[in-house]
Amino acid sequence: MYDLIHNPIILTDLDLENIIYDNVIAISYSAEGAMGNPGQITFFTNDKGEIKYYIADYYYGYKGKKVTLEKVLNIFPILKESNITNEYLREAKEFNNDWIHIFLGFGNHLFIKNMMYNDFIKHYKDSELVDIYNSWKLFVIVFYKDFIKWGN
Repeated sequence: MYDLIHNPIILTDLDLENIIYDNVIAISYSAEGAMGNPGQITFFTNDKGEIKYYIADYYYGYKGKKVTLEKVLNIFPILKESNITNEYLREAKEFNNDWIHIFLGFGNHLFIKNMMYNDFIKHYKDSELVDIYNSWKLFVIVFYKDFIKWGN
């Protein structure tokens, strides 16, 4: 798990074209003025039981690699559908019966698959936004490893 979190796959526009949207299980979006990592998109995929962690940055770039916001919105329809770049969502909201939006505070947003929402809420029921912001990645990894392990 340590290797997965500390060694993300860093993407460019060209790399984004190889992402299979149906394999994406969680996406975080940070607006240009967000606290933390402005302009960063982080996401996880589940490809036949293998979980991968990616970072794409459209504002500053990340480790010398940068993507365009236009490409990000084309690859991740949920970001376009939610109008996240123009609308300030502050509450949990369902999209497409498949994604739930969770506000992480200060311009940071998380979209998780609907199937993990109940476990997510149970896990974070008494948590502050900062705690969720700092640990949602580990939650996704553990949830999906258990999900795959038990054959769901």
